[in-house]
Amino acid sequence: MAHQLTHSVNRAPATGPVTSFNPVIGWVRRANALVDRWLACRRSRRALKALTDDQLRDIGISRRVAMVEAVRPFWDCSRPQP
Repeated sequence: MAHQLTHSVNRAPATGPVTSFNPVIGWVRRANALVDRWLACRRSRRALKALTDDQLRDIGISRRVAMVEAVRPFWDCSRPQP
């Protein structure tokens, strides 16, 4: 009986779907979300930089404010600059 118990304890874990309880999976998902956010900031800043003065005026932003926002680094997307 003891031999069977030891054998079952030493058995490799079953391979199946990865659960959300795995801390590595959680870290990878958070890192992926962060990179997605950085890329979205970069895209929106490039688009803002490409707008014409008339388009900027339509959305109520001056060229100076648009350029200040456009030159911010991609990772700095927590809040708009004053």
